Amino acid sequence: MKKVSCLFLIVVIIFAMGAAAEATNNSETELTPEQLAVIGSYVYGVEDEDMDDCFGHHAAGVASSRFRVTRGAKPVMWCENTVDWSYTTESISSSRITSSSAYQDAGSIFPYIATKDGITKYASTTDSVTYRGACTFGEGVPTKYGYAALYTTSYSNFIRGFTFGNVSWW
Repeated sequence: MKKVSCLFLIVVIIFAMGAAAEATNNSETELTPEQLAVIGSYVYGVEDEDMDDCFGHHAAGVASSRFRVTRGAKPVMWCENTVDWSYTTESISSSRITSSSAYQDAGSIFPYIATKDGITKYASTTDSVTYRGACTFGEGVPTKYGYAALYTTSYSNFIRGFTFGNVSWW
């Protein structure tokens, strides 16, 4: 067992030293444009669902929707933004957003880092609600004080929910 754990420790140290050397050899410690393009264009999943079945029965004329955007690649490094909203459905001209909420989740495995930077209500009108979710991706090595990031890059997602369950995101 000691041989296996020593071998694992040696591999981790060599990997960390190589990553640190690569970061210091670059004039910048940021991601290359190619890496940024891959991470920026990769959206793991987009889910849009009708929440009436999940929440049980609503009062007549009220419905709910949920929209989820996941950036990154599960389980390696990912960040997920979810927005729920309820709206009235009497008629198109009188429909309005009645309530909304949002939450965020993130995860990563060594040596990658994915941090939740928060999801906040960005704008709200009677017929739409917009949330902005931010997250930071990077790579680092653990220290006794936490992670020492070799590089990081931040991303934002905007999710706008409309009445009748319509949604847009960017």
